[in-house]
Amino acid sequence: MRADELQASLYTGAGNRFVLLEVQAKEDRVESDGDAALCAFTREICSQELFDGQRPDGFLLVSSDPQAAARMILFNADGTRPEACGNGLRCVGWHLARTRGLERVEIVTDAGVRAVRMEESEKERAYLSAEMGCAEFLGELNGPLPDVEFQAAQRFNLGNPHCVLLVDDERRAPLERVGNALQGHPDFPQGVNVGFLARREGSWRLRVWERGVGETEACGTAACAAAAFLGRRDGEQEHELHLTGGLLWVGGAFSEPLELRGWASYHGELKIEAPGEILQLSAWAT
Repeated sequence: MRADELQASLYTGAGNRFVLLEVQAKEDRVESDGDAALCAFTREICSQELFDGQRPDGFLLVSSDPQAAARMILFNADGTRPEACGNGLRCVGWHLARTRGLERVEIVTDAGVRAVRMEESEKERAYLSAEMGCAEFLGELNGPLPDVEFQAAQRFNLGNPHCVLLVDDERRAPLERVGNALQGHPDFPQGVNVGFLARREGSWRLRVWERGVGETEACGTAACAAAAFLGRRDGEQEHELHLTGGLLWVGGAFSEPLELRGWASYHGELKIEAPGEILQLSAWAT
């Protein structure tokens, strides 16, 4: 490997695509989401078709932390830094299981310390559960939302902001138009992830518009927000959700900590050229 290269790993979680880089980080360089070099580096990586013609949804930095087995920082494809990411968290758990043999780990995230457990594995994929904390209900969406028909619209906080829209058919929902419109909504000054939830063919279906990315094949925190919506409504504690990229399961009562479960896959290694600022930030840790 050349002096200007770093070695990263490729993972997916229920369809969410991530480039993961394990680093020994200088704390003062990863504490700010305004770091121009990191943002530009993320945008460059996520502009490349690294997953069979598809682009990554985000860039995961994994480093050591005195509080836990590891620390996770995620940057969205546009270079912004979200507070939480359930599928990214499960991918980090699978990475630590693969590379260190740690089947249960605690990981520091921007939303707090979260435990991840590997339930089973087969070849390059594993079924993992992740503690996601409690969903905070923030109320109904204030004001009208034009150009989309919905039965309910509720706001939740999972460490990051969510709006769940209950619709008749998620396939016909205008994701891009509504997702972009809600980024400027007064209820969401920091932007929002938007989940379009529908009961169809006897199952709950969910499509997601993620801030900083656009439509994604899956979103773990959006699945938790949808489960919280359903838990408030029907009182059930187990929900199976069909997303574009696969199945996710969420357990736990609305008022209790939620657990996100699903498959994550390892897709190989990637050598990436890195500018000097990034090489100074991190050293490949293995």
